Amino acid sequence: MAKFNLGINAKAGLEAGAAEGREAWSGEIPPTGVYEGVLKVMSIGVIGENAKNAGKTKFAIGVELRNTPGGKYDGYISWGNLNMIESALPYINQFLLALTDGSDEQFTKIKKAFYETTPTVDERQKHVLKIGRWNVNSPKGELPITVALKQRPGYFNPETKQTGQATASIESYLVNENNSGPSSSTPDVPVEEEAEVELDAEDENEDESEDVDATDDESLLDA
Repeated sequence: MAKFNLGINAKAGLEAGAAEGREAWSGEIPPTGVYEGVLKVMSIGVIGENAKNAGKTKFAIGVELRNTPGGKYDGYISWGNLNMIESALPYINQFLLALTDGSDEQFTKIKKAFYETTPTVDERQKHVLKIGRWNVNSPKGELPITVALKQRPGYFNPETKQTGQATASIESYLVNENNSGPSSSTPDVPVEEEAEVELDAEDENEDESEDVDATDDESLLDA
């Protein structure tokens, strides 16, 4: 009987451990509204090949909800995209501002750190670790952030005739004056080396930065 070639190193497979398992969200989908959370994931990908700005960098943003009424939606991760194109600059800056205390001083600092210094990323260039003094530590981040979510029905796939799960995706990022911003005393959280992750390509809209297929982004948490 012929043997199948997996295309990976057998010894490495035997010695490697298992990725951390994560349960899928089984509760109700959060309704449209404003929520507190933490920036859990800021993962690096590219705009899909069928889009107008194919090949341009994009960031997949995953925000884990916290302090929801009665804790009902705590732990739900909502997703959005930031496309690195000029028409999306207002949305990118909206995201950056939401990581600050809303002051002009912090907003100027984080913009310089993002656009001039550029973010610090992991060795595989799959996750953002820092934006200046803001410790992002994707995919295990804890930076406070407030978001407005919009509940969306599941996408119907005409080829498979199946409808995906409904989602509550990120509509916008909001300033929360209770955010303290960066701190020189904030310890760096070590980020384990992750398996390479291939982001699903989504079509992007020239005038918007959030094109979301949240059902496919759970894999980014297991990196």
